Amino acid sequence: MTFASPFPLQAFYEAYWAMDPNDCRSTSGAEILLGSNFISWWSKKQAVVIRSSADAEYCSLAQTTSEILWVQTLLNELGISHCAPRIYCDNQSAIALAHNHVLHAQTKHMKIDLFFVR
Repeated sequence: MTFASPFPLQAFYEAYWAMDPNDCRSTSGAEILLGSNFISWWSKKQAVVIRSSADAEYCSLAQTTSEILWVQTLLNELGISHCAPRIYCDNQSAIALAHNHVLHAQTKHMKIDLFFVR
């Protein structure tokens, strides 16, 4: 079964840098919408202590990208028509990192996430 018009596929994510005062780990969260309906959401502590808010945001962006790719594959298998996914971010540093194709010494530790998102 296919639907007439494609649904917009969108993701919103957020990271809270060093939120836990006990272990200084950041918290990430995201929600994915198909049209106006929530179809997936998550919130969890990041696995490692991250040094900056930009790093925390970019780590969350990589996790969100992975999740939206999985949802997109599922929708394709189910025959549900959808638009190209859009991921919304409120952190200017993470946006700049996603668009910058030059890898600097400051971002070397994030190399796998940088290439995955691009």
